[in-house]
Amino acid sequence: MAGLLIGRFRVGRSLGAGSFGETFLAEDTQKMNAPCVVKRLITPNDPAHIAKVREMFEREAKKLDTLSNEGIPKLIAYFEDGGEFYLVQDFIDGNTLDKEIKPSRKWTEAEVTSFLLEVLEILAYVHSQGSIHRDLKPNNMMRRKVNQKLVLIDFGAVREVRQTTTNMAIGTTNIGTPGYSPAEQSQGKPCYASDVYAIGCIVLQALTGLSPCPNGFETDPNTGEIKWRHLVRVSDGFAVIIDKMVRYDWRQRYSNGGEALAAVEALVAGNQFTSPNPVPPTVIDPPPIPQTPPVTGFPRRKLIIGLGVATPLAIVAWDWWKRQSYTPNGGSANPPIQTKTLNDIITVNANAQEVSRTSSTIQYFTEPLNLPNGAVPLEMALIPKGKFTMGSPSSEKDRSNGESLQHEVNFPQDFYMGRYAVTQAQWLAVMGKFTNSFINENADAKFKGDNRPMIDVSWHEAREFCKRLTAALPANRGIYRLPTEAEWEYACRAGTTTPFHFGETITPSLVNYEGNYPYANAPKGEYRQQTVDVNNFTPNAWGLYQMHGNVWEWCLDEYTDNYSKKPSNLKNNGSEPYGDMNVNENDDRYRLLRGGGWNGSARSCCSAYRYGIYPTIQLIDHGFRVVFASLS
Repeated sequence: MAGLLIGRFRVGRSLGAGSFGETFLAEDTQKMNAPCVVKRLITPNDPAHIAKVREMFEREAKKLDTLSNEGIPKLIAYFEDGGEFYLVQDFIDGNTLDKEIKPSRKWTEAEVTSFLLEVLEILAYVHSQGSIHRDLKPNNMMRRKVNQKLVLIDFGAVREVRQTTTNMAIGTTNIGTPGYSPAEQSQGKPCYASDVYAIGCIVLQALTGLSPCPNGFETDPNTGEIKWRHLVRVSDGFAVIIDKMVRYDWRQRYSNGGEALAAVEALVAGNQFTSPNPVPPTVIDPPPIPQTPPVTGFPRRKLIIGLGVATPLAIVAWDWWKRQSYTPNGGSANPPIQTKTLNDIITVNANAQEVSRTSSTIQYFTEPLNLPNGAVPLEMALIPKGKFTMGSPSSEKDRSNGESLQHEVNFPQDFYMGRYAVTQAQWLAVMGKFTNSFINENADAKFKGDNRPMIDVSWHEAREFCKRLTAALPANRGIYRLPTEAEWEYACRAGTTTPFHFGETITPSLVNYEGNYPYANAPKGEYRQQTVDVNNFTPNAWGLYQMHGNVWEWCLDEYTDNYSKKPSNLKNNGSEPYGDMNVNENDDRYRLLRGGGWNGSARSCCSAYRYGIYPTIQLIDHGFRVVFASLS
């Protein structure tokens, strides 16, 4: 580029090139030859696209021009010259962060915390202005020589968040750097939480000395979550924050830089459960995250981050639940109780070798439904009153912190639970038609069948099934509902204390899961890549089929990270759920799922394994089973 650009900027050497264009060191002749940076953007070859590129360029430049923060280079000018588009910004005299983050030196928790406080403050400002960066990585961050302050550079990737033409990004449809870009950004659908993920990956790189490029960090084959805690020793509160920053599902991360910053500040202040007031999350292309209906005195994030601080809300929910006066074996017009002896209660050792096969006698009743011939009936097994230890011991292989702390839970009354996950035939008998999600997502016949589990069903839809089933009962007989998390684990274990009710491990001959990811010393096995009929395999000692694998099963409870501050009333009566049950279909507070699915690892099928997600989500491996309680 000979001469002066627009008669003002004298362009010198190239500083680097990327997917958006090339950056040059330059001088501003109108400011005593002050150094600056000129970025020439790549333009499409097709003349038909020039008008759209020009429109987007002007929008981007105007957005940059509104950003005024010492952590962002000031925009000096933007213009079109000779059919090419240019941005001119302040020159930052300093070094990029990749000079500090090196494999040879791992950062301490204190150093990373200091970095987070600084970088998230800048990012919170960017997000508050309706922008995202989209390419955060160490060499797109600089530390000024004059005061050692951080600066976010290469804002050629910034886009107005409400922009809808993401596929017309200048010269590229894939903005970002592999390893730092989360899944939704790789699909061309970035959001504020995408930037939060990138910062989390930079933190992990600084802590571990490992680079996320080119192949990324090791991830859980079932959940996609990054596995990093075994590599470094940090405090639990700090680890919770980092985990949340790099969650695979963007909905489960901090929704913006301000929310993440508030969490770090609260941790530093010694109150890691303080809830921020986040900027409402906005997303490019995918639907926006639904706003949670207000819960007086307790913002949503408190419920997700810390169980203990939500105890007053929990007490209100428990009082509501108790007013329903649920007791078993009461009411009138109950179907007759039947008895059955089960002869194949199997136990295996850690090598997946069968060590015993015993018998068990169960009681159950059958709910009359109008089902086709050969359809599995809705059988409800009696779950006896008693107590058990919920969660997993610290010695259990690959267990997660979400399964802590172990605690005793009491069930003062019996209850009934479905022997099988709700089937597609049962769903049709009660609801009359399939959900739109099931129809649209399951063209593949291998997931369909009268006795296959109902899938692609949200928590709200599962509750609606229970309501309609209850409405068909004789007056005052009782209600159907989803199980509480404690009821689910108690019924799954059926008196066992091992990782599975089958014993120390499982195999694909016992459970439908991704057989290439076994547990303990079990060998690899078959991966069916589909659901199976709900009455396949053998049941546990209480007559329940497929409590491990096939489909994840919704529970009533709101999701909490762990049991560290579980209210005593939940321990005294495991049939009381955690959280607010008086909700509408728009409520989006996380709910629990248990059991693992056909496409997950053996570890995710463990009795204590727990998983939380938005109640509006409909996935091909999500189903449910029901609990019946009589009214006294």
